[in-house]
Amino acid sequence: MKITDVTQGQVVQFVAKVDRSSKGQDIQTVEMRVDKVSDTHITGINVNRILDGTQDSPPYRTYKIANIVPDTVWLKLNN
Repeated sequence: MKITDVTQGQVVQFVAKVDRSSKGQDIQTVEMRVDKVSDTHITGINVNRILDGTQDSPPYRTYKIANIVPDTVWLKLNN
């Protein structure tokens, strides 16, 4: 599966190299509900930031597709 095949509203998990991290991490495992996907970026609400309680507003984040580690994208299916 390619990250660009993901559609709005789906929940995906992937590993990404990050340029700036509030937690000082160079690599993060990201779980997000997708808002927008292009050939270069993916934007959505970072589920991990909601669950750890560090943010009061929806934690929208954008990640570069080029920074996503190959073969780490997982689509979470709703039952």
